[in-house]
Amino acid sequence: MKKAVTLSLMLCVLSQFSFSQKVSDVPTDNYKLYIPVENELVQTKNGLSVEVIPLHPGVIYDYPELFSWDISKMPSEWNTNLKSYYPAASDGMRYEYPLRAGDQYLNVFRIKITNNTDHILKMSDARIVLRVEGEDPIKPVTHFGDATLVDVTPAGTSSLKMRDLIPKAVVDRDYESLVNAVTKIWYDWDQNRKTGILSFKFPIGFPSQILVQNKKAFKLINDVDVEIFPDDSYTGILLFPHILKEDEVSIWLYNFATKTDAAGIVTEKSNFDFKFSLTEGTSNFDRDSQKWVPGDPPQKVEYYDKKLKKWFYGIPQK
Repeated sequence: MKKAVTLSLMLCVLSQFSFSQKVSDVPTDNYKLYIPVENELVQTKNGLSVEVIPLHPGVIYDYPELFSWDISKMPSEWNTNLKSYYPAASDGMRYEYPLRAGDQYLNVFRIKITNNTDHILKMSDARIVLRVEGEDPIKPVTHFGDATLVDVTPAGTSSLKMRDLIPKAVVDRDYESLVNAVTKIWYDWDQNRKTGILSFKFPIGFPSQILVQNKKAFKLINDVDVEIFPDDSYTGILLFPHILKEDEVSIWLYNFATKTDAAGIVTEKSNFDFKFSLTEGTSNFDRDSQKWVPGDPPQKVEYYDKKLKKWFYGIPQK
């Protein structure tokens, strides 16, 4: 489930089972995202093809390898709250977009590079930056980071309270890691969110554990050890530790060696420039599939019929 900015969905579910046919608003999620200018997602130059897809909360079910997670692999003390807040989808998995917390969204893109040149492409030779007007070029995070949970619960804390478990990358101040960037925005959100009597303590280490469950898919495209062989491709993530807010941004990919001579010396380099503009998206929570679906709901309100044990859109008929 994506709407981590409030606990309204959890409270709504609890209230529905207390009163028969109680009408409530259909849960919706409004979010920000970048879309390509002129719908250009793929560029090809001199045998090298680069595809850039901006990620956002509306695509979590399109990429289960990134955003699905198994609750049995989370610390057991989190399970009660997580089960209440994150219902299992029809595939048995739970979903969250860990790259957003509240109204803070990291600039994240899924990149696929296809090498149709006659030589190995070394990512260590390339330069990738996010360009924002009025700011210096922003570099992406360079490595995944250590997501091992560390207990930093203050001494003397009651044993009945949830422990403070945060990833080691944060403890070690590994500022250039993916794990640190994601944990930071969730920590900032938790410090500023409004809480009520029924609010539960949010486990700050939770988003990092989604990342580690999907570590194979969260490989970074700009890892200096990456080499792409001829007639092969590589897909990874490009994440900038920068909050999504500008009306327009560009991703510049520079110094890709697209031609070499017989001695292997680079004779030609190619650059790529992708432009994106800011917009908004909406999704609504479908009770049948237990998933968020794109767009506005069929009706703004819904109710649960205890006798039929089913959710219905609209107002119950007397």
